Amino acid sequence: MNLKVGGDLDLKQDTTFLKALFIGEKSLFFLLDKNKKEQFYIPIDTGYDLLIYKRYLKNTGQEMRPGEGSQIIENARYKGQLLNYMKDCNSIVPMISKTAYTQKDLFTLFDSYYKCVPSGIKYKSTQEKVSTKYSILAGMSMTTMNFKSDMYKVLRQTEFSPSYNLYVGFRFDFIFPRNFNKWSAGIELGNSSYKFNGIHNEYESAQVYTITETNISASYLKINSILNYSEFFGKYKATWDLGYSYGRAYNLTNLQTKETKIYTTERTESIPAINEIRRFEQGLLFGMSLKYSFFSVGLRYEGGNGFSNSSNIGTRTNRFYGLLIFTFK
Repeated sequence: MNLKVGGDLDLKQDTTFLKALFIGEKSLFFLLDKNKKEQFYIPIDTGYDLLIYKRYLKNTGQEMRPGEGSQIIENARYKGQLLNYMKDCNSIVPMISKTAYTQKDLFTLFDSYYKCVPSGIKYKSTQEKVSTKYSILAGMSMTTMNFKSDMYKVLRQTEFSPSYNLYVGFRFDFIFPRNFNKWSAGIELGNSSYKFNGIHNEYESAQVYTITETNISASYLKINSILNYSEFFGKYKATWDLGYSYGRAYNLTNLQTKETKIYTTERTESIPAINEIRRFEQGLLFGMSLKYSFFSVGLRYEGGNGFSNSSNIGTRTNRFYGLLIFTFK
């Protein structure tokens, strides 16, 4: 964060809504301003008084970054304001000197004040904590796989139809209390799969040809780490997801069957479609969902590094999900 030289405050009068943390003989109010800075207010006869706190640089010149020959100074005038405001409780004085300009510390301070002076409290907000929610996901996935290689001509030229499969998962989210619970982070456990079958023909004549059938399939136990941002539109909640996907493959099929005919000689052989396979797939995902009550519908895209672990052939998986989500909380 950039700090400016000088401790003067740039104060402007405005009309806004303050969140009440305590209301009573001594009240405390909170505001998160447009620059995402926390501000705290106490009531006075003519309105509300800002508890003053500012970090700045003691130097000359224009704006600069801390650590470039400048000294960081704190204007902690709020401690003197609180000493005067809570002067009817002498035992709280040492605590004020150690109270940081944070919602957590000031909440604790006022809590301690009302233990010292128990009369006069009318309202006390619940302290903001990280909350959790649980969800079950079910839906369909459409997966395509692309091959890139100068050596594996058959795989590159084989046409594979998209694979449609069931997806099920369980998700656990941590909801951050700031910014009206708009941000959350979650861990999702799921199971996905795909199955591809394609046929490649190299045909010279009825007497000379090669038919290659390729079968590639896998199931994945997936762990997705996801960051979410939400906005409300009336009764509906829209959420955008961005995350990292990690999958462990099982039930693998990696097979090519070649049927070759050269005049009177016919031969059938089965070989691995890809010599070196990757059992751990990684990828990025993004998506969005729309929620009403406990139910959400969502769309998601996931791009992974695919099946091949060979330097001679590159693979890429593209998964598209349509999801129905039920949230318990």
